[in-house]
Amino acid sequence: MLTIGKRDASGTTAGEADHEPRVAIGEEDGVLGCAFSGIWTTRTVALVDADMRKIEKRSGFKILALDVSKIEKMDTAGAWLIDRLVSAFEKKGVEIQMQGQSEIASILLEAVGEAVRREPESGPVRPPNIVIRALEAVGRRVYEMRDDFLASMNILGATIRGAQMKLGRG
Repeated sequence: MLTIGKRDASGTTAGEADHEPRVAIGEEDGVLGCAFSGIWTTRTVALVDADMRKIEKRSGFKILALDVSKIEKMDTAGAWLIDRLVSAFEKKGVEIQMQGQSEIASILLEAVGEAVRREPESGPVRPPNIVIRALEAVGRRVYEMRDDFLASMNILGATIRGAQMKLGRG
């Protein structure tokens, strides 16, 4: 017999609710402390994304202390969310102190951080100069003429082939 575990109104089982990602925040003497807990994977980090964005907007402290010791499981999405927070405060000149990370978590956070910083800042793309734009336009029109020619040859061929079949020659 199949059984379905009891679920609360959100659709999660009681066991799953205990492992949802959470952020506990505390501020004291110019230090903002954030303790992360739960499962920080692609399926669950959306639950704390808004909280993380609110933390990113905070100011008025010199040190950001992050405690990741209570994170049960983390993938690249969770690491990216934490790295986004770290990057936002590094740009503000805030000192970052990371505590309680396992060896695997530190490798993942470091790899995500390197990948994010390696990508160039995407700014507005400058349009190519006028000569290149003109040549591109000519090339596009030539290909459009080619496509039109092939379509008209298809119509002409179908017309001739259809007439031959009607006369019994095809």
